[in-house]
Amino acid sequence: TPFLPVLWIDALGGGPVLAGQEANFALLFGNTGGFENYAMIRNTFPPEAPFVRSNPPPSRVDPAGLWVEWDIPGLPIGAQGSISLTVMIQPTVPPSTTIEIWDGIFDHTDP
Repeated sequence: TPFLPVLWIDALGGGPVLAGQEANFALLFGNTGGFENYAMIRNTFPPEAPFVRSNPPPSRVDPAGLWVEWDIPGLPIGAQGSISLTVMIQPTVPPSTTIEIWDGIFDHTDP
């Protein structure tokens, strides 16, 4: 029986940013289980902090910048990677507002 993939994802960065400025963070991801032949990472962004750019660029982008997806083909056991992201904090965001950005990683069996 082959080992199932065990995918993980985490984010680094964030912190205080003024309204009207860009905020940068990184996604770290990997696989500690069996080989995964097709993973996908999806991020969703609130209207207060839409997506601006990433390295590497996403595979799919919402025109409004409210979600992006990256296809990750071939993620063997022990493999790790990272994605650098930039969002734009909208000028109307009040001081001391916490903005949450959701990210997830899915294996080839997830919908």
